[in-house]
Amino acid sequence: MNSKELSQKASVSASYISQVESGKITPSIDVLRNIAKAMEIPVFHFFLEEKISNNVIRSNERHILKFPSVDLTYEIISSDPRNEIGVMKGILGANSHTAKEIRSHEGEECILVISGKLHLETASKTYLLEKNDSIHFDSCIPHRLININNEQCIFYLILSPPRF
Repeated sequence: MNSKELSQKASVSASYISQVESGKITPSIDVLRNIAKAMEIPVFHFFLEEKISNNVIRSNERHILKFPSVDLTYEIISSDPRNEIGVMKGILGANSHTAKEIRSHEGEECILVISGKLHLETASKTYLLEKNDSIHFDSCIPHRLININNEQCIFYLILSPPRF
């Protein structure tokens, strides 16, 4: 796929793609998700320096994805796209969200809250999850996570397939 095709699929200009490729600008998480979706790859692949070829990932060897624009950090626990599931530890900052708007994607998700409170927002309902609560849902339902509290929320995100 060339830059023009990618820009059309990702809903950005070809010059924007060129500036991202040359390191002149850093895309927002929403634009990065659009680019990953257009390329049919998980967004975290943009951050991997080497392929994870080992089933054991030590806690000090986890890949960390930080999204400062939304105060969100993911620790990749298991994410081989050849597997059926992926697992991430999420840390969502106080009064923050995972995306400006609700979004959908292929697959299923299960979320387990470790500390704090987390809202799962869909188009028709908001679910409040507190410590040790979990929820399983079809990711085709447009959704986003919101932390409206004054403390960070830590949660585990299990994805199938392992993309986000």
